[in-house]
Amino acid sequence: MASRPNRLNWNLLRAFAGIAEHRTLADAARAAGVQRPTISEKVAALEAVLGLRLMDRQPGNDRFRLTADGRRLRRLLTNFNSELSVLCDPSGEHAPDDGATQILRDVEEALSALERAKKALTRS
Repeated sequence: MASRPNRLNWNLLRAFAGIAEHRTLADAARAAGVQRPTISEKVAALEAVLGLRLMDRQPGNDRFRLTADGRRLRRLLTNFNSELSVLCDPSGEHAPDDGATQILRDVEEALSALERAKKALTRS
């Protein structure tokens, strides 16, 4: 078994955002193009990193329900994705001449915000 990451990992966050859109782990796995155990491992790894339970799995079937922390993280990631889309759209706030450097600075700032959100989630 692979070791679990010890800090936030964008791939885990992105996977969780995709998982949170579905009603079953099997549906989430199909949408992501991976096997169901892979999806379960990604959720477990993210929960371990955050120290929070993000989903309640329903025994006897493949369904799950997001916990309050899971719903908060889904909202945070949805907002982050919207902000990132604006940054990448030349018709948005940033002019095309802002270039990739400014976008990367903004992404770094957003990732720092995610790290602060993790700390806030673990304190609540």
